[in-house]
Amino acid sequence: MKCQKCDEKALFHITDVADEGGFSETHLCWRHAQDYIREPNDAPASEKVESIAASAPVSTRVCPVCKISFAEFRTTGRLGCANDYRAFENELRPLLENIHGSSKHVGRAPHHQGAGPNTQLLALRKELQAAVGEENYERAAQIRDEIDRLDKKG
Repeated sequence: MKCQKCDEKALFHITDVADEGGFSETHLCWRHAQDYIREPNDAPASEKVESIAASAPVSTRVCPVCKISFAEFRTTGRLGCANDYRAFENELRPLLENIHGSSKHVGRAPHHQGAGPNTQLLALRKELQAAVGEENYERAAQIRDEIDRLDKKG
């Protein structure tokens, strides 16, 4: 993503929350982020940003699967693979709790979580192979009919 003020890569993604519940997002490069956080009669923004960065311990952990480091995640804001949640659990937990107020998902979940027609067809086909292998042809015919019914339905 690019900075909203120039063509540099945006390293800071700032979400401002309004009192009315609305919000606005700002994406800035390092230079424009310094201007954004500078307050009148205050220390230069570069000193504030550097002091904040220096006070935050940087983990040297690396994901064993995708080889992304936690420092690289902090720079890009993107994880490399699903395994990163386990590899960086100690570092991500406080971050998630700070952002979301919790580190556990409490929202909605899909209604048919994994129980779709394709999953059912795959299970029936495996069961059909097992029935034929056991020479249980009566059961195999029932399973075959069920597969045909699902194929016509889907």
